Amino acid sequence: PMPKKGDYLLAIRGKPNPRSNGITDKRKLMTKILGQEWHRTKVGEIFLDYLAEPSTVLFPVFNELLEKHLATSFYHMSGGAYNGKLARPLAKQNVFVSIDNLFQPDWRELFFVGVSSTSPEVAYSKWPMGNDGFITSSNPEKAIALINKHGLEALIVGILEKASNSRTGVELKAFNGERVYFSGK
Repeated sequence: PMPKKGDYLLAIRGKPNPRSNGITDKRKLMTKILGQEWHRTKVGEIFLDYLAEPSTVLFPVFNELLEKHLATSFYHMSGGAYNGKLARPLAKQNVFVSIDNLFQPDWRELFFVGVSSTSPEVAYSKWPMGNDGFITSSNPEKAIALINKHGLEALIVGILEKASNSRTGVELKAFNGERVYFSGK
């Protein structure tokens, strides 16, 4: 699968979960804020449900999208998130996408960003921030219908453009309205 100029970029999300290589940071923050037994506190219980939620499994929907020729590329937002898992593969294909309407992060995700004084650039470079994966497609309506059939949500977040003026990868509008750019290089 290979993305190309003119393809739509679709964001996909399942049940809110914190899965990425950055989850260790979140658990350490809970210990720092509420102590070693944070999961036994009333506040900790609210976060435990979120922190224990498994990753959204995207393989079945990715596989069906591929079989039905509804996706031209696939991206799973684990550790490395927007720079390593999205911008870098797009940059290799010499394309760029501007994203303005991502799924918003879960409020608990924003809590971790706030208490750790993490900038939006660092947060989006480390965590999925409410978006489990992405695909590119030339037929977004049919792709969204298939994604929904799998119990997931999807929305169009951008259209791929040919890279110009050395601008490759991804520029996105963060949860706070700030623009964040990842060249993927």
